[in-house]
Amino acid sequence: MRSDAERRDFKDLLLADPDIAGVLGPAQIARAFDLDEQFKHIDEIFDRVFGEASRREGAGIAEPVGALRAPR
Repeated sequence: MRSDAERRDFKDLLLADPDIAGVLGPAQIARAFDLDEQFKHIDEIFDRVFGEASRREGAGIAEPVGALRAPR
């Protein structure tokens, strides 16, 4: 809420907070904000939800515009 109210970057606020720094180091905070880390299992998740057929061309399942898919 402070980040929004003060229009400040949330990650920067976390890095500057001594209570947070006592528990999480800068590398752990950076990892939490790393989208590659957060989406590293996206293909497996899509396969579990939609099945392998979702990967095959012409499977009849259209992906929404802007769908998140990891590069192959």
